[in-house]
Amino acid sequence: VRKNRMSRYFAWTLLAAALTIHPLAAAEPEARATLSRPDGKPADQTKKVKVFILMGQSNMVGMGDIEPADKPGTLTTLTRTDKKYPYLLDDAGQWTVRKDVCYYDARMRKGGPLTATSNGRSIGPELGFGFVLGQLLDEPVLVLKSCIGNRSLGWAMAELLQAMN
Repeated sequence: VRKNRMSRYFAWTLLAAALTIHPLAAAEPEARATLSRPDGKPADQTKKVKVFILMGQSNMVGMGDIEPADKPGTLTTLTRTDKKYPYLLDDAGQWTVRKDVCYYDARMRKGGPLTATSNGRSIGPELGFGFVLGQLLDEPVLVLKSCIGNRSLGWAMAELLQAMN
């Protein structure tokens, strides 16, 4: 019975996500909302934190290179040379910081405000995901990433709780 209930819950969640995303995906390119630079303000701490868990194995690690600036496809080249993703750079050309989105990597046991260098010298799905959520939500956001094989959600939460103590 429990397995069937979980299957229905999962199906309804996917349906709700599809219905929410579909109108955005179908919009004309000029009608789509663009991300703006973070305002530099921390989130309203009187509101409940929205927690999003990104779990996977090697697919979740993030293998997108930030440097070097002269290599095609790196984040530095895409933002500074190709002028894409302007919300990732401030007026001085430095990486912007989302102070309303906290990022914690259970594998590396480190966290802090979300920025392009939160994951070290590479980027993963947490960067785009966190920037979108930071713009869409008024509540504080926590993006918890766990990208270690053979680990459960309980392990990732225990790592987060241990880091908070």
